[in-house]
Amino acid sequence: MKLSNIKNNAVLGLFFCIAILTNCGNTREVLSTNPLATSVFVKLEKTQARGFYIYEDKENNPEGTSYFQWYRADDENGTNQVKIANATSQTYTYTEKDKGKYLAFEVVPVQKDGQKGVAEKSEFKGKVFLQNDDSETANIELKFLDEYLYPANQMFQGTKIGGLSGIAYQNDTYYIVCDDSKNPRYYKAKIDINNRKISNVTFTEVIVFDKEQDFYSSNFLDLESIVLQNENVIISSEGSINKDKKPSIFASNMQGDFIAEYTIPDKFLTQSRHNGVFESLSESIDNQGIWCANELPLKSDGSEAGYPHTHSPLRFTYYDTKTKQATKEFIYELSPLPLQNTSNNDMNGVSDILEYKENEFLVIERAFQSKNVIRIFKVSVEENSTNSLNMNSLNYAEYIPLKKELIFDFESIRTELTNQKIDNIEGVTFGETLPNGNKTIIFISDDNFQNYGLQLNQFILFELIEK
Repeated sequence: MKLSNIKNNAVLGLFFCIAILTNCGNTREVLSTNPLATSVFVKLEKTQARGFYIYEDKENNPEGTSYFQWYRADDENGTNQVKIANATSQTYTYTEKDKGKYLAFEVVPVQKDGQKGVAEKSEFKGKVFLQNDDSETANIELKFLDEYLYPANQMFQGTKIGGLSGIAYQNDTYYIVCDDSKNPRYYKAKIDINNRKISNVTFTEVIVFDKEQDFYSSNFLDLESIVLQNENVIISSEGSINKDKKPSIFASNMQGDFIAEYTIPDKFLTQSRHNGVFESLSESIDNQGIWCANELPLKSDGSEAGYPHTHSPLRFTYYDTKTKQATKEFIYELSPLPLQNTSNNDMNGVSDILEYKENEFLVIERAFQSKNVIRIFKVSVEENSTNSLNMNSLNYAEYIPLKKELIFDFESIRTELTNQKIDNIEGVTFGETLPNGNKTIIFISDDNFQNYGLQLNQFILFELIEK
């Protein structure tokens, strides 16, 4: 054989080997540029099914408008499965044809630039049971009345007024907690309402927690919410997860002396996200307990809010006042981010809750994406709402969440607010009763002590109208 043939054959063989290695080893690399949909599953709710998935892209290309499709079958094996016409959203509302059937959810992931991945379909879930939905129209209304601004950087009894993160009302006095961890405290104040407007806000007393008391000295007190019950003050603290300082809920007397600590379920101590813990407290209507909600999902429950879809469940936990123990808990589905992600600082969470009727709440969802987006939801515990108290993780779990309905978007009053600014709304409480018998609701904002630029101490007054 000629040397040239040997060389040619060797070259051909080398190319052949390279081709094999390329096909064997690099095919995945080529395909990996396509987006993936993983962990696709279906959750059956009262009147609808909801599809969940995780969008993945090796090159971190953002998700565009992914394609969805629902399927119906006779059993969990997909017998006689059919594609459901016009069922192309992430949620699917049941029809009569779905009674007793099984449903599956399919995703075609799409990058923002339009590149598609491979379709992935969930297992079939069932059976579907039809129930009447009586929640089409909210039975309450929030009517905006007025805004009052308290000046920034005002001093009172040696403390700076700011960081107002929670508010409660009792016997014509408002109790306002401050999230200054270096000097934890709350204020008493008067809010004068005349002719359906706030005429004045006057701070009357400050109660500083004495760090010589054991509980206060041994805990990181990032105070976020406050309620009054049986002549005691109950406050939630986020602690500092990054510093391995646990969150807490505790009771003090009116002078600020420590009385008792509530027993927190372990999942909140081990799975909470930094600065996303106990932002919310509400006294229960029956005065036998308190409700507490975490601001961001536990790590074991789901992700922080994404766009345009999210699996970000929160927990509404009820604590018995006498035993200081959690006795029941329900699941709240946090809404996605209102806009496409543009920053690692983009977020959405629950900043406060208020039980206005037994098992019915007003819930503040506060999103920040260059500006604050504040929405108020009416939320209800129903007979079939899942009690999640003993569920350690909500990832891939089957449950029926609390019913929620948007009743007010602060965007609708932006032009009526100072500088057309919706600030960092963190607290809500009942206020005094109006002459027509309707209750007032007051929202307050946290100005972060002006550490992030000019912010406002807003007191925003609403009328609660029950239909």
